[in-house]
Amino acid sequence: MKSVEVEDLYRFKLVHQVDTNGKLTAFVVSWPEKDEYKGNIWLSDGDRVWQLTRGDSDFHPTWSPDGRQLAFLSRRGMKQEEKGARLMVIDSQGGEAREIVKGEMANLKWSPSGDKIYFLMSVGKPEEDVKIIQRVPIWFNEKGYTYYKRAHLFSVSVAGGEPSQLTSGDYDVTSFDVGPEGQIAISVKPNDLKPYESELRILKGDEWVSLGPKLSISSVKWGRGGLLVVGNDLHRGTVTHDHVILVSLDGDAKDLMAGSDLEVGNSLNSDMRGSSPDSKVELFGPDLIFTASERGRVNLFALSADGSVRRITGSDWSVENFSAKDELIAFTAMTDYRPAELYMLRNGAPKRVTDFNGELLSQINVIRPEHFTFRSSDNQIIDGWKMAGKAEGKRPTVLAIHGGPKTMYGYAFMFEFQLLAQDNVVIYTNPRGSSGYSEQFADIRGHYGERDYQDIMEGLESALSSTPEADPTRVGVEGGSYGGFMVNWIITHTDRFRAAISERSISNWLHFFGTSDIGFYFANDHVGGSLSADPWSNRDLFYEKSPLAHVDAVKTPVMIIHSLEDYRCYVGEALQLYTSLIYKGKEAKLVLFPGENHELSRSGRPDHRVQRLKIIRQWFAEKLLATS
Repeated sequence: MKSVEVEDLYRFKLVHQVDTNGKLTAFVVSWPEKDEYKGNIWLSDGDRVWQLTRGDSDFHPTWSPDGRQLAFLSRRGMKQEEKGARLMVIDSQGGEAREIVKGEMANLKWSPSGDKIYFLMSVGKPEEDVKIIQRVPIWFNEKGYTYYKRAHLFSVSVAGGEPSQLTSGDYDVTSFDVGPEGQIAISVKPNDLKPYESELRILKGDEWVSLGPKLSISSVKWGRGGLLVVGNDLHRGTVTHDHVILVSLDGDAKDLMAGSDLEVGNSLNSDMRGSSPDSKVELFGPDLIFTASERGRVNLFALSADGSVRRITGSDWSVENFSAKDELIAFTAMTDYRPAELYMLRNGAPKRVTDFNGELLSQINVIRPEHFTFRSSDNQIIDGWKMAGKAEGKRPTVLAIHGGPKTMYGYAFMFEFQLLAQDNVVIYTNPRGSSGYSEQFADIRGHYGERDYQDIMEGLESALSSTPEADPTRVGVEGGSYGGFMVNWIITHTDRFRAAISERSISNWLHFFGTSDIGFYFANDHVGGSLSADPWSNRDLFYEKSPLAHVDAVKTPVMIIHSLEDYRCYVGEALQLYTSLIYKGKEAKLVLFPGENHELSRSGRPDHRVQRLKIIRQWFAEKLLATS
């Protein structure tokens, strides 16, 4: 069995975006090629699996109410630089797909009668040359400049014709749902300076009426007694756990999971996804079902009318996308040693329906991570995982730190870790600040570089002491986003590591506040300690918590990797750190990827992802493989 190689990235299939009509389940199978991702829609009846479309650029299948047609988005015939997609409809028996409309669309939903399709679409005309801007943020990661555009709700006849714009104004529609009687609800962000706050509105006649409560909303769905929201009331700022909330048509909001520390949604890290995991709730008989993140795993849960919560699945895995209809739940799930496949559950145990990656996995040395726990110096039990290949003798170690910080590592496939573990021991943990635990565990606002730093360092030493294959004198560290900040913080506060890689990082919180698409509130909340803080009243704290303030202490060789179109952590973060290190006579290397954004490692252009992995492996080989 051969070792995992960088080019194996091109050989994996990504199974995602599930929708079922109760009998047939539609899903997407996509794959990376040199400079793009391709994908087609497949169908399964639970026993057989077959391909429906062959456009090689088809995604987001959505069943019509009668289960006979699928709406989907496609980029057939479009140039790479073109934005948006074509909305198309195809019969479930196959045949030619019909184009309905073209644009920057998302979130397709049919009308109950099946004669219309609703969707969100961006409106606004870009300026080709000089930019004249009067909004914040001016851009958004993955989307580019957004100051000139708004997302609004549209509908279009399935028969074709011009789409109708149903909302307008200086706000963005972020989610919506169409009820069984055609009633429409939307969530909007009415204040650009508070994008973490959303407002629910319903259509009464020709008027959109606000329901009142300000919530942080991920999704909305019509339910029994009102609107079901996946979101939170921001009582711990941006680290508040999402719950299922019922908002009545009178505007009263009730947390249906009050008292629970369960976190709705999937916050598990993986670099082997075709699209983002679902953060939604669905009706399933008398229950509401959703995914929840819990100690490195993501499972399906059911919420009963009496407020009790029970697990529907209970595996060490990550449930990614799901859909429920009649008595069937269809979902995709991955483990830490197998990318996602399609599963179905009908009155029993889940059944795996597809095996798109089985042959490849039988040919390469996929390493199954080993879970461990350690007790921190303040008596908390912390989860971690380690991976060690079959190489002889002692090996270098790479410590990986996740982003967020409110995400988590766990039982999800990480191609990068599989690659690095062929020659190194790979260690990763869920320190304070991570999701999947209590809100108190996740809340390190105002205290970056303190307890989180201690957990990371203590976890490393605990893992090294129990891993005979690991050479404790040859240890490297890597991380991206918050993990990149933490790498920067580590190398400015300890010389424990022989090499470091800092990716899409933060080095200066004052700079981050004014350049990041989320900086003007995220920095306030996470550095200042609350959404009402700001850098003017916390100037010393913002600077003291910036790794840039401590570059004199750096002894570790560091490679800084950044994307030129990263608007989450703007490239100035990398340039400031790199310039300061070189100015101070430190060993540093800067790698810049053109045309890429904050998601390079997860969904960047495939050949850029391959090049990035080669650069990472080469750096650690140069710095860690030598025994002296």
